[in-house]
Parts: sequence; structure tokens; C-alpha cells
Amino acid sequence: MNNSVIELLKKLPFNLPETELRQIIIDASFQPQDNNIRTINRNMQFWGHDIIEASYACFLFNYCEELSVGEIAGQLQGATTKITNIIYTRYDLEKYLFISNGEIGNTHPEIANRLMCLIYMHYGFKQIYDFLLPSFKTLRQEPDYKTILQNYAQKNKISPEYKVIEKGGLEHEPYFVVEVRVGSNTEIGEDCSQKKASKEAARNYLLKYNIPLDCQIKARKVQKDILYKISSERMNDINKVIDLLKIKRGWVSDALLDKALTHKSYINESKNGSNESYEKLREIGAYILKMLCDEFVFYNFNKEQINIKNKCREFMYQSMATNILSNKCLDYVLRGKGIKNITDDKMKNKIISEVQKSLLGAIWITYIKNGNEDLKEKAMQFSLNYFEKNISNKKTFDYRTSLNIIRDKFKLDIIIEQCRLEGCPDNDPKYKSIITIKNSIGASIEVSAIGNSKKKSLQNTSQKALQELYDRSNNEEIKNELSKILRH
Repeated sequence: MNNSVIELLKKLPFNLPETELRQIIIDASFQPQDNNIRTINRNMQFWGHDIIEASYACFLFNYCEELSVGEIAGQLQGATTKITNIIYTRYDLEKYLFISNGEIGNTHPEIANRLMCLIYMHYGFKQIYDFLLPSFKTLRQEPDYKTILQNYAQKNKISPEYKVIEKGGLEHEPYFVVEVRVGSNTEIGEDCSQKKASKEAARNYLLKYNIPLDCQIKARKVQKDILYKISSERMNDINKVIDLLKIKRGWVSDALLDKALTHKSYINESKNGSNESYEKLREIGAYILKMLCDEFVFYNFNKEQINIKNKCREFMYQSMATNILSNKCLDYVLRGKGIKNITDDKMKNKIISEVQKSLLGAIWITYIKNGNEDLKEKAMQFSLNYFEKNISNKKTFDYRTSLNIIRDKFKLDIIIEQCRLEGCPDNDPKYKSIITIKNSIGASIEVSAIGNSKKKSLQNTSQKALQELYDRSNNEEIKNELSKILRH
């Protein structure tokens, strides 16, 4: 294993710690393996996915200015998997992975996500972004054959139809043959998955019928910052937001801040075409916020027990509804007449939440361009202070996930039943969860608890089940594991 780590380190342009690199090249199937390492690797894999996704979103904003917010979202679909495969292939990562005998012959591109996470942890986002830039450019150069064929077919008022006409091969090495039909013309493609075979069929069709591989997205006139004309009154508003963000004047361009403070309703009503709304910056900020949420959870919760994916989803829903900036910020947002005087608190919070993400996007995009570490720190504080203030004080240990870990490690049989209690009013429902745990010799434990939601009742019941299991178990190994959990 040491030789594999040293050989991989020589390939990479980063000086990563050998012990941590050694950990991420261990596949979940490899035995013997500590369950804690398996959990940490799974969390790093999820975090690494979001790092790549956020990086590519920033790339699309910087290099593909003609894209609309919808087109950016479309470009991001499936892109992270493709980028992961590019890194996995470019550095021949399968060669260094430790897997079980049963996994030999399969591919494990997810190691690239863990590697990106490790690099981010030690070198930061700017270095990851620069490292991935060649892969992003490679991906953008590859034509989207299915979209090109779709656009071609639509011009002729027909739609391509894809159908699997054959599939076979071994379980770990399948193949699919897909036929694409456009009107009366057909062509086939073959590959290891239905998705790839469909893409290959579209490519073969385009080549067979000499259809030009034009870019599927028509270039539109791109508004450059230099063309922006900002009034002195508008500059006063922008400067007040700069003070709210506690950043220095000039760190972020006035034009970018102007976009971050312009609602799409204003653009729709305005006759002045020089402005642009915050939609794209909001999209970028949302991906950055998700990545930073992963980071917060990884470092502030027990990373050997927590499921970072589930916990981050929970936090992101909270962040959508809770604002970092004060309502005063709303006064500086250009809005259309229809939402100029908002009285509905829900609508106010929605717009402020969107502006927060767009401002985060503006700050982060600028940091990528100029490498200003102070600006990055402000962006981190802007996001992580929210998590610290609004989530740390509310966080509860995830007993449900811990119970699953104990179940898997010690091969326990767990049955869960849930029901809503009768007689409770609709505005104050109560739910009951019952957990039954059986071991290999048939002994069982049954506990129940009530909560005001299914999730809360299950959390309460899981905590009781873990405590009951600790009190009644004679297995020292189980008791040691449970004592670590129950300290929370």
C-alpha cells in the first residue's frame, strides 16, 4: 500500500499527507477495514462531488457568458460524473485502489471525488478550480450529440426516438445496443450503459447523414461590465450593501454587485437593456453554499458517525428559509412594480435569501478571478457564520444513522413501525415509532417513543433503542461502540 501511495503522490501536483491519501484509496469493499474509515470516505466522496459541481458552475459563469441560468443548470446535469471520470482516467486511479477480490474488473471512479475533497481540504478552492480547469475545457469541447440531433429533428418538426434493441454481457461488464429513429431513418449505438449507447447512436446518426456538429447553444450578445452605467444614487445603495458585507470597496466590481442586487422583475419591466438580473449569480451562490455546508458538517459533527449527505440536505432547507442579511438589504434590490412594496413576509424572505446567494456568488466568482484570499475569507464567514449561528445551537446527534451503523456492523435485525396517533388535532399531530431489535440467537428488544413528526419520533425511538441495547447487551465490543454514541 505504501508503494501505491508514493507512486500516486509523484503523479499529483500536490504534496498530500501520505496517511490521508492512503485512507481514501481504500474501497468500501476492501477487508479488513475500520467502519469509521468507510464512513469518512463516503462523506468525503459526497463532499468531493459538490466541490467539483461548484467548480464547474463557476467555470460556466466565467467562460460561457452566453449561457442563461437554465442552460447553466442543463450543462451541470451529469457533468460532475463526466469530470470525475476524466480525472479517474487521466491519473489511472483504479491502479492505486485497494478493493476486494469480488470487485476486481469493476471500475470505481468515485475515488476521484475523494481525491478532490482531500486536495480541497489542504489547498483550498482556487487550487482545485485551477487543477480542474483543463478537465472542464475538455468536457466543453465534447459535442452533446443527443442535443444536436434533437435540435436538428425539431427543425423538421419531428422528435428522435430511442429504443434498447439488445442488451447482454456479464453482470460486471454489460453491453447495450440502442436504436435511434428520426422519421423513417435509423441508426444504432453500442456501449456499456443505456445512456452511453444512446449517445453513441446519436453520434453515429449525425455522422451517417452528414449533419453538421454546430454548437447547440446559439451565442447571444454578452453584456460586458465596461458597458454598465450606474447612477450615483444606485452607487449609494451598492456602497451600503458593501458595508453590510464588511468588504472593502473595489474588491468586487460595481457592475457585478449591481447584477447581484437586481431582481428579474425589474429587467422585465425596464426599457434599459444594459442591466442583468441576479439569476445566474444566485445559481452559482447556491452551489457554493451547498459545498460550504458540506464543509461545516464535516468539521462540526462526528464525521465517523454522521451521514453528511442527509445532514446537509436538512441544513440547506433551513438556509433557504433563514436570512443572514437584515431586511434592510431589500431596500437596495431593484424590483419591478409588482413586488416593489412587499407585505408578505414569506416573499420578503424568499427574495432576501436569493440575494444572499447571488452576493455569495459575486464574491466567490471575483475570488476565483483575482485570488484575493481576504475576499474568500469574507465569503466563508458570510456562509459559515450563518451555519454556526443558526445550526450549531440546534444540532442534534443523528441516532437513527448510528443505529443503522450498529445494525450493519453487528448484523442485527431491526424492524421499524410508525403510525399517527388518533385524536390529535391536524395543527398538532403526534407520531409513534416502534423499533424491535433481534440478535442472531433470537433475543429481542422493543422500544417506542412519540414525536411531533415521523422523523422526530424515529430519532427519539432510536436513541431509546441504543440505550436499551447498551443496558441489556453482554457483548463488550457492542457496549464500547454504543458508549461512544451515547455520550452525545
